[in-house]
Amino acid sequence: MGQRGPKPKTAAEHALSNNWRSKAKARDAVVAPEWATKRPPFLKGEAAAAWDHAVESLAEMNILSSADADALMAYAEAVGEFIQAAKKMQKENLVVEGPGGNTYANPLIGIKQKAAQRIKDFARQFGLTPEARIGVKAEKPKDKTDDKTRFFDRKAPAPGTFVGGAKGKKARAAGAG
Repeated sequence: MGQRGPKPKTAAEHALSNNWRSKAKARDAVVAPEWATKRPPFLKGEAAAAWDHAVESLAEMNILSSADADALMAYAEAVGEFIQAAKKMQKENLVVEGPGGNTYANPLIGIKQKAAQRIKDFARQFGLTPEARIGVKAEKPKDKTDDKTRFFDRKAPAPGTFVGGAKGKKARAAGAG
């Protein structure tokens, strides 16, 4: 049986969220050092371009972490595979004829679909899809003096100090109410 309840939000989703608790979590997130955002040398062509674009987008949102490097590599490779399959599909037919004269769907269709699913999954984790950004507003974190912080940072009243409307039974019994 799987875990109950909604999936936990990623750092990207917390950073984009428009509520005070998520913004506090995003403020505490670790930003990747510059060396951690360098493209791996084995990423070539479209995968390298996807890496550069994703790093730039995540850096603008101030949510890139060095811990994201492996997932980011997998995302970039999936984008590269998708684009390669799409380019080959433009030159070939959707239906391929086999050795016995039977026809079947071009195997590139499956490669393209699997790459698209991986792209969607990784992009959602990084907050790079419209679905991940619905109803959220990307902005820089405010000071700690925002409205909610000021409300929750109030000092508690001294013990024995009355705070409230009605004074209670004793006051009414004494004829004050």
